[in-house]
Amino acid sequence: MARITSVAAFGPAAPVYDWQSAHCASGRPLAPCHPSPCQQLPYRRDVPDAPAMAWRDPVSNLTFMAPGDSRGTWPSVGPNLDSVKHDCSLMIFNYSGPSGFLQPAADFSNHEWLYAPYVVPPTSESGNSTLFMLVHNEFHGWEHSPVLCNATSMVDGRCWYNSVSLSVSHDGGRTIRHAAPPPRHLVAASSEVYAPNHGPYGVFSPSQIVKHPRDGHLYSFPRCRSKDGATDGVCLMRTTEAALPDPSSWRFWQGGGAEAFTGTFVDPYIQRGLTEPAVLRFGNESSSPSQPVPRYLPKLDLFLLAGYCDMPGAPARAHFGVSYAPEPWGPWSRMQPITAVSVDPTKDEPFIRGLYPSLLDPNSASYNYDTIEGDEAYLYWVQGRNKEVVHAPDMARDLWRQRVKFTFGAGKSAEESSMHAGSQPHPARASLAGWLRSFGR
Repeated sequence: MARITSVAAFGPAAPVYDWQSAHCASGRPLAPCHPSPCQQLPYRRDVPDAPAMAWRDPVSNLTFMAPGDSRGTWPSVGPNLDSVKHDCSLMIFNYSGPSGFLQPAADFSNHEWLYAPYVVPPTSESGNSTLFMLVHNEFHGWEHSPVLCNATSMVDGRCWYNSVSLSVSHDGGRTIRHAAPPPRHLVAASSEVYAPNHGPYGVFSPSQIVKHPRDGHLYSFPRCRSKDGATDGVCLMRTTEAALPDPSSWRFWQGGGAEAFTGTFVDPYIQRGLTEPAVLRFGNESSSPSQPVPRYLPKLDLFLLAGYCDMPGAPARAHFGVSYAPEPWGPWSRMQPITAVSVDPTKDEPFIRGLYPSLLDPNSASYNYDTIEGDEAYLYWVQGRNKEVVHAPDMARDLWRQRVKFTFGAGKSAEESSMHAGSQPHPARASLAGWLRSFGR
C-alpha cells in the first residue's frame, strides 16, 4: 500500500476571509443567562467557525465556500476555488425558528452549523441541483434555566448536548433549510436524552462527506461521545446517494470491515438507543483528530483525514495533522503533523493557534471537493483575532490558506503492519481540555 510520508506547507499564507474588512454582521456582546434567558432575540455574526468546506453548483458553475457560524452563514462565491469573494447579499443559513436556540433539546434544532455538503446534479436541463448538508447542532443548557444547568455559561463543556441533522437546498446552495420539520430532520444523536450538568455528549462535528469510488457509499466521520464517557473518539457512518434525502438512512460502524455498518441512530426522546458506535484507532497513538475532514486520493487509492490534534513529539505549535487508510474503516495510520504552517500570521496575541484545518484541492473533479488529485493542495484554517485590535463587539476570526505538498512512499510502516482492518479498534482518546481547545473554547 502506498503511504504518505510527510505533508509540509510551503510558500506564503494568504487570507481567504478577513473579518475586519469583509464581515457581513458583527455580533454583539454576550449577555448573562440567568435569571432571565440570555439572548432572547437572535442576532447575527459573521465568523468562520467550522472547517472550510466548498461545493460547485453544476448549473451556474459557481463555487461556494462557507465555513459559517450558527448565527448566520454568508458564503464566499466565485467561478473557482481560487477566486471566491465573500458575498453579504446572500445569507444562506441561520439557526431556525423565532426563538432560535431557545427551542427544547428534544427538537435537535438549536445552535446549528453547516458542516458537510453533498451536491446532486439536476435530472433535467432546466432543473436545479440539490445540495444536502449535514449540520452540527448544539444544545446549551446554561442558556435556558437553572433547572437545566447550574452554570450561566460554558464551564468545561458542562450542559452541552450535541446532535447531527440534515438540511437541504433546492437551488444549488443559495438557500438552505431543514430537510424535514424538527425533530424529523435528525440524523444522529446520543442514545440518551439531555441530562443537566453533565459534560459534553452526543454526536459532534459531522465531517465533510467523502464518496467511496468502489462501493458507492457516502461516508462521514463525526465525533461520538457517550454520556458516561466510555465511547469517545472519531466514529464512522455511511449512507447512499439514493437514500440521502432520508435523515434516518445513515448507519454507524460497529467495528470490523465493510459489513459492520449495522448500527442505527434513534431519537432518544422516542426510544433509548441500545448500542454505541465504535471509534476508530489511529495507529498506536492515543491521539485522534478533532473535526476531521476526509479526502480521497485517486492517484494512490487512499483515504485521508486532516484534523486538529495534539500529537506527541510534534514540533511546537504544530496542531494540524493527517492520517491515511486504504478504506474508510481503516486501518488508519497514526496522526502525523503538517509541518511549516504559518499559523498566527497576524501575530494577534493570544490567538497563536489555528483552528479547524481542512484540505481543499482547486483541481478536484468532485462537485464537493472531496478529492485531492495530485501531490499538492491547500490547507485552510481559521485564525482567531483579538477583538480589541479589530474592534469587534463579539468574536472575530479570519480564514487563511497555504499550499501544502505531500510526499509519498511505498509499502507499510511497522506500525501499520501490526494493524488489521476488521478487528475491533481501541478507543483513541483526547483529553477533554484538548478537545474543547480544538473548538476555540
